[in-house]
Amino acid sequence: MPIDYRIDRRKKIVTVTPRGTLTHEEMVAYQTKVWSRSDVGGYAELIDMSVVDKLDLRSPDQIFELAALGAKMDAGNPLSRMAIVATDKLHAALGRMYRASRTEHPSNQREIEVFGTLEDALKWLRREKRPPRGKPQATTRSRRRP
Repeated sequence: MPIDYRIDRRKKIVTVTPRGTLTHEEMVAYQTKVWSRSDVGGYAELIDMSVVDKLDLRSPDQIFELAALGAKMDAGNPLSRMAIVATDKLHAALGRMYRASRTEHPSNQREIEVFGTLEDALKWLRREKRPPRGKPQATTRSRRRP
């Protein structure tokens, strides 16, 4: 099963379209191949699961492993967003499980949401970024001198 992806340097987004039956090994291979590149650090990611027929996972633990791998690869990168488009109820539930696991990881630099439509995901990706859940937001304050 192929995982097609396109890197848009102008918009700073990686668009991912897995097809057919998606395996854990394919997800890990994609994650490692694309996100180990320094030139995409801090880019947004749009994962369109709408043409995935089946997720071939041996255990829910594989979702946690993938989330931990992704979060570890975030280390040192600026904040970014990941939108998962899932039209299938099971895929959406697994996407929310992935989001919960990854956002709790101490190295996570991603704000992650799961959407039912591509249009909603794209709207969200265009909005201003916020720090991932559980991370304090850095603020700058101007100081007046007496």
